[in-house]
Amino acid sequence: MLQKAEDSLAVLVTELVDTNGVIKPCKDGTAYTFAHRTIQEYLAAREAERTYTPERILTLSDHDHLIEVAYFYCGLIKNIPQLDQIAAAFIDRGKVIEAGRCVLNMPEPPDAGLIGRISDALLARIRAALQGDRMGNQALDAPLEVLSSLAQRDHPAFARAKAAFNEAIDRLAGSGEGAEAGASALESVLSAAANTTLARKLIPGLLRHDAPHWRRVAVSLLRDMDSDESLDELVRLLRPGGDPMVRAEAAKALAKLLKSRGEELSKRAVLLPKRVAPKVDRKIWPFEQHFPGRLVLPMAEAVDSSGIPSF
Repeated sequence: MLQKAEDSLAVLVTELVDTNGVIKPCKDGTAYTFAHRTIQEYLAAREAERTYTPERILTLSDHDHLIEVAYFYCGLIKNIPQLDQIAAAFIDRGKVIEAGRCVLNMPEPPDAGLIGRISDALLARIRAALQGDRMGNQALDAPLEVLSSLAQRDHPAFARAKAAFNEAIDRLAGSGEGAEAGASALESVLSAAANTTLARKLIPGLLRHDAPHWRRVAVSLLRDMDSDESLDELVRLLRPGGDPMVRAEAAKALAKLLKSRGEELSKRAVLLPKRVAPKVDRKIWPFEQHFPGRLVLPMAEAVDSSGIPSF
């Protein structure tokens, strides 16, 4: 029985080391440690939740290699006043990026005024960064990324974050009469390979921007990325109930990809809801064997209902 248990343990260890890569042997070969830093940070946060005070958690921000523990910690506790205290203390220390990331990890939104303070501080950093390089500047990328993530939250407490993000985007490309030209310029910059990661993080916020030209930019960026993930997102944008203009722009972008990526698009029809009247659909679209009506009909409907000229 003991031998069987030892054999099972050996098999488990082999799987964790060689197959999953969850743990790795230490140098002396007599012990193991977690291979992924994220696992270590999560477990450290679990222990911190049990034994640390918020004041002690704040000391982690003094060490770059421990800051992720603070973020995980904020995702584990549900004491809103404590969470407010941590985020506010980060702001008071001038660590607005850390404050924003703590909020993004919180299971419940903190005080709306606190989110407003963070959003305004992030916007101030973006303004300062714009006085130097426009894009590809680390001083700009980090606050823009965090502000974009905050702006995507639907809770009313994040209203100021959305407004601040909209202002940041307008400032990036210029405002007023030059906004359209600015949008085109920013689109070109974000389409560059060096800024693909930043563009991917900004797209959800751009899709919710108040100005139509920024929503068009977001769809264009998804089209230009030409990746499996961006193709998935373009198809999902066709779902009923979304922004009519965004749905129409996505439909036109997908229509241009029918010849080059038709087979891949066919497989993605399952990303859309099932049609409610399949018999009627078959009469409208009798070419199901060539291309699924579950995708092509929402494309046509999106353009037809938007008031935008069809593709």
